[in-house]
Amino acid sequence: MSLVPLPAASIPAPTGAAATPRADRRRRGMTLVEMLVAMTLTLLLMGAVAQIFGMLGQGVNGSRSVAELNDRLRAAGYRLRQDLAGITVNPSPPVRPELNSGYLEIIEGPESDRYTYLSGATFDKSNGSVVGGKWVGSANPYAATVGSDDRLVGDVDDVILFTTRSSGDMFSGRADTTIANIEGSSVRSPFAEVIWFCRPTANTSDPRTYTLYRRQRIVTAQPGTPPFVDTTAGAPSQNTVGGPANTLPWTNWTALYALTDVSIRRQGSVVMPNSLGDLTRRENRYLHNGALLAEFPHPFYAFDPNNHTFDNNAARFGEDIILTNVLAFDVRVWDPAATIQAVPANVQTGNLSQASRLAVQPGDPLYGGPGAIACGAGCYVDLGWAGTPSAVAIGSPFPASGTPFQGKGMFVRNNNPATFSYPTYDTWSTSYESNGLDDDGDGVVDNGTNGLDDNGNNVIDEPEERETSAPYPVALQGLQIRLRVYEPSSRQVRQITILQSF
Repeated sequence: MSLVPLPAASIPAPTGAAATPRADRRRRGMTLVEMLVAMTLTLLLMGAVAQIFGMLGQGVNGSRSVAELNDRLRAAGYRLRQDLAGITVNPSPPVRPELNSGYLEIIEGPESDRYTYLSGATFDKSNGSVVGGKWVGSANPYAATVGSDDRLVGDVDDVILFTTRSSGDMFSGRADTTIANIEGSSVRSPFAEVIWFCRPTANTSDPRTYTLYRRQRIVTAQPGTPPFVDTTAGAPSQNTVGGPANTLPWTNWTALYALTDVSIRRQGSVVMPNSLGDLTRRENRYLHNGALLAEFPHPFYAFDPNNHTFDNNAARFGEDIILTNVLAFDVRVWDPAATIQAVPANVQTGNLSQASRLAVQPGDPLYGGPGAIACGAGCYVDLGWAGTPSAVAIGSPFPASGTPFQGKGMFVRNNNPATFSYPTYDTWSTSYESNGLDDDGDGVVDNGTNGLDDNGNNVIDEPEERETSAPYPVALQGLQIRLRVYEPSSRQVRQITILQSF
């Protein structure tokens, strides 16, 4: 008899101790200490991850800020290059008004890349050095004077004014929108008078920063240009508010500049639009029409009792801003006679060895310092780079034709300190030799064109007899403008250099 195996499914499962030999042993969990350690490690990991993401975020924000800074700097540089490329005048003074070519004027403020003046304290950045992040050497007057360490700030008080031609769309500006019934609310012209300058930015320190402005005045002297004439009631030649045609009554500059963006000049009790020929004469330019219309040489007025305004006024706040966080706006001219020097790179340590030297130009820190030697000639320099300028009486002495761009102040009338200004390059005007005025106050009118031998050298009306002269009666060969800006969040500095040759 054979045995038949049963199906596996029909065999009953074992029970009892044989079925679960370890049933009496409980499943083991985490202890409190292990849980605390795990939580601590998790928090440390999360903190590390958060720190990494924070660093990545800061890097991204810093990169974005620097990229935005580069874009703004590039846009400002492009605008400045466009203006300089369109300069209408050949900078070879003096200029004849009948050529209708406009003007170029450069005003060199007292600041430079080397020297800074704060509350009467003169600080030479060549004296001292940074060691371990701290200033070592001469006393730094910034913190004590204005609460700001401004060693990054360079030459930021120069002003450049000129007439320019647009290479694309015409310049446009505000006509008088307060006079009713005029044709249009804006005025357009291919020519403009532009002014580039910086002003301090409020509430900034370490370093103080500045704001770069570009002010624009439309040059148009066409009769019938709004807002100077009425276009209603069949009387296009009559001014809407009284006075001769194509004029406005004189009030004050603040009111007039708020009224229109047209380049205007004052003549007695009225103002009228300028042509390029009119602007060759200093008294017709922006911020030169002072309280005394006959005041020669018609200096530049940043502030004036007649309400000239150099800063942005409330009526135009924010309209002229080109760039913020500016550290330097340095306008320099090409001087073939200026000397380039090689100075020891480690002069602050007292080591004047010849092994390592830097090439520096007039106005740079270390120029003319210990161990400096001449190594070349011809460079871009600040006007009056040889030292503090002094006032020069017009016509005495008459400057030589090869006058270099050093140590020359603006010409003044009889050395009157009230009309003294900083070193200025000006394309000037020949009109001062035939304007019927005794500009140099010597009792003779228009010495250089009166047909007389005024200086008794048997030569009639030679250049030496002229009663006026441009401050630098030499042709300008080139311009250089250094524009330096600061990015606060990343504390980075960027600089571009713009060149314009003539």
